[in-house]
Amino acid sequence: MAEIDPNEEKYYLETEVLSDTLDDDYEYEIVSGDEDVVSADLTEDLDCAVRCLQEVESREKSELESKEESPKPSVSEIPEPVEDFIGNFLVRMGMKKSLNHFLTEWYELEEKGLVEKGKVGMVPDVYRKIIELEDQLKIAEKESLKYKNAAFKAKDTYVKLRKQRDFHRMNHRRVIQEKNKLITDIKRLRSHYSQYEPTLHQFRIKYEIAMKQKMLTKIELERSQEHCTGLINMIKNLDLANDNATGSQDMIQTNRICGKGRVKLDSEGLGPTQRALASEREKVKKSPSTVSTKSKRDSKFPFDTRENPYLPPTKGLPSHTIRTGGFKLTKTILVHKCPVSSLCLHPKKQIMATTSDDMSWKLWSVPAGDLIGLCGQTFYGHEHSVNNARINNKGDTVASCDALGTVKIWDTRKVATMFSFEVGNFSVNKVSFDPTSSVLAMACDDHTVKIYDIANGQLSSLIGHEDAVQCMAFDHHGQFLISGGSDNTMRIWS
Repeated sequence: MAEIDPNEEKYYLETEVLSDTLDDDYEYEIVSGDEDVVSADLTEDLDCAVRCLQEVESREKSELESKEESPKPSVSEIPEPVEDFIGNFLVRMGMKKSLNHFLTEWYELEEKGLVEKGKVGMVPDVYRKIIELEDQLKIAEKESLKYKNAAFKAKDTYVKLRKQRDFHRMNHRRVIQEKNKLITDIKRLRSHYSQYEPTLHQFRIKYEIAMKQKMLTKIELERSQEHCTGLINMIKNLDLANDNATGSQDMIQTNRICGKGRVKLDSEGLGPTQRALASEREKVKKSPSTVSTKSKRDSKFPFDTRENPYLPPTKGLPSHTIRTGGFKLTKTILVHKCPVSSLCLHPKKQIMATTSDDMSWKLWSVPAGDLIGLCGQTFYGHEHSVNNARINNKGDTVASCDALGTVKIWDTRKVATMFSFEVGNFSVNKVSFDPTSSVLAMACDDHTVKIYDIANGQLSSLIGHEDAVQCMAFDHHGQFLISGGSDNTMRIWS
């Protein structure tokens, strides 16, 4: 450790607080920089200006010389003693035990007077500078590491911001495209609806004209009714006068009660009502006959082609079908590759038709469960799953429908399609023939029941259901049609 020189000057430190409010009462004024250079009383001439410049230059030179002559304060660095250097080294290395032993032994030598300070000397200044440089290097490395971390974070933030920028830019472009598309649609709709204005104006004019004609027609009708009432009263008066003139010779009194009392008949025994009916019949006979609009291809009126289903059966059911548990499984047949969607029995033979989702339908013999040899093959032709098939009452025609809205009419005798038609882009759930086999009804997913006249090919719709129609059937006499749909309702059509 370095000893303190008693002859060295002593310095004392004293704290003092400087207040900013010391010169609050003093009023400051703005002083121009050229006020001490040029006097206001001097005349503005060339000599005065030159003299002023020379004075300024001389003043600047004197200030520079005074600054150069004034001694600059110098800072001298005292070399570090050897014991302090060793102690600082041990402290920096964390060698506390070695530091304690070194200090103990060093102070013992100083007390014994074995250490001569003049011979020990000072540590060269280069070691101190090396240590300072090492400390600065460590600080620089820490700062460099901190800057690297900050740079990495900034890079990650930059990448994230760039991704967000790309994302928002893409959304912005998409929104611009949608906006342009909407603008185009709005312009197209505006141009489209601008054409409706003259049409609506024409319809409004026609409506006003029709209302005027309606009012005129109503007035004319009331006038005609009043005129007819007057004519009727006149005719009644004439009839009464005529009856009174002819007397009772041509009239026969009757005891028949009619309306409010007894009426008189003429020589032919006819009353007023009978005479009016006879005159109307004469008018109808004299009028030209009306031309019938019925087509030759229209279906005929239903006629009796089957037994009355309401008659009691001539032969009762077998006893095993009546008792509980009378039926039992006798055979299982694999009929299609996909689920079976419907079954239908032949009205006169032991034949059954099956439909499936494999786009085909087949005919089977019910007792044996064999594929009918008459058909020879499975019926293909639908392009989607077959939902239902029905055999007409004659047994020679089969109607089938699929999920694409296609209905096909098959001739089982020729093993071929007679014709097919489409009812729409929706599923047809069920088909059914009427008792005459001339009308085909179809239950469709478009909330309607379609009616197809096989003779003339006319297709009509029965509208009333609020959801898909799932089933329907004709009664045994074909007088009405019953349909059921997904709207939880059953509707009767007649």
